[in-house]
Amino acid sequence: MEMEKDNGRIWREKQKNALRRAAGIFKEACYPEFAAADDIYRWVRVLREEAEDRRRGHFVQ
Repeated sequence: MEMEKDNGRIWREKQKNALRRAAGIFKEACYPEFAAADDIYRWVRVLREEAEDRRRGHFVQ
């Protein structure tokens, strides 16, 4: 049980470090299509719909 807690703690620390290192790499000027939260929401919806269409294509004949 204690080892699982340690593993979880280590994983969280690695995630924090990765987020800190990645901070600032996304430049708003390079991605005007993501100017507003609604723009990002639409982009994610399209990605999910495309993935779902591909999945259906594999399993539905």
